Amino acid sequence: MAPIEPSYPKATALYVGDEYIQHNLAVKNGIEGFIEYFERMQTEYPNKSIEFVQAISENDLVAFHTHQV
Repeated sequence: MAPIEPSYPKATALYVGDEYIQHNLAVKNGIEGFIEYFERMQTEYPNKSIEFVQAISENDLVAFHTHQV
């Protein structure tokens, strides 16, 4: 996973909707929760990689199939 750079929160705000709903109970809903989670993962697991296998979308719903190591 690439380091969280200052522009990533801006990109998240641009590409993630205002009503971001996270289905992982360990992550808060909303853009701030999304950013907090990935910043924490970068700190705790600096060598972690995420491979995006598939993206599925319908209307305003999006899901990602990933492999994380």
